[in-house]
Amino acid sequence: MDFLTRFGIEKTRLTLLVIVGTLLMGVMTYFDLPKMENPVITIRNAMVTAQFPGMAPERVEDLIAVPIERALREIPEVEDINTLISTGAMQVSVAVCDSVNKSKLEDIFSDIRNKMTDVSRLLPRGTIGPQVNTNYGDVAIATIAVTGHGFNYAELWDAADDLRQQLYGIDGVSKVSMTGQQDERIWLEIDARKLASVGVQLNQVIHDLQEQNVILPAGELDAGGTNLTLSANGELTDIEFIGNVLTSVQG
Repeated sequence: MDFLTRFGIEKTRLTLLVIVGTLLMGVMTYFDLPKMENPVITIRNAMVTAQFPGMAPERVEDLIAVPIERALREIPEVEDINTLISTGAMQVSVAVCDSVNKSKLEDIFSDIRNKMTDVSRLLPRGTIGPQVNTNYGDVAIATIAVTGHGFNYAELWDAADDLRQQLYGIDGVSKVSMTGQQDERIWLEIDARKLASVGVQLNQVIHDLQEQNVILPAGELDAGGTNLTLSANGELTDIEFIGNVLTSVQG
């Protein structure tokens, strides 16, 4: 070390030249390094989950985890299996060998799904799953909110669904998830005294509404060599249609 120190002090110009050259090489190398804003990362893992609410961990291991692990080990491309067991649930992390070409990964994931479908017949009745998740590589790049003053939830949902179809047309978009939908419900308030005064039973009203809210095939029509499919549509799409439903009166 003393020799290098003395050499650096005595050969000042050479030392400065080496330092400047090293800095220039570092800067040039930095700008030449390959880089991507969203690099493609090959995910070689899958997660298998299964649930049986209330089952003890020991029973989960014997009755659910062991058959699933045994089926997974039958796939030669599977390199490693790690299992986590808790009360009423288990999850298995499956790692695929690095030697497998990424173009073959989807085929292997399909084999895993098929194996889990087969092994589900061996699991106790009431088992939820097994479910296979291979979407570790999905990355959310944007969150879009759809709002509109004066529009109801159904209209906003239809607009969001149209937007989703357009987003699927963009290169690189593989999945568009929608959240926030509210189930539509219509609450009917029925005056029991009025029903009784006209001799109508509440069960009869419910039955007539159920019978009306259906779509049934009504045959085919031959129109000059063109077959037209007919259907009897009694679907209740709004409140006005419900108000126009007829019910039968006894007597």
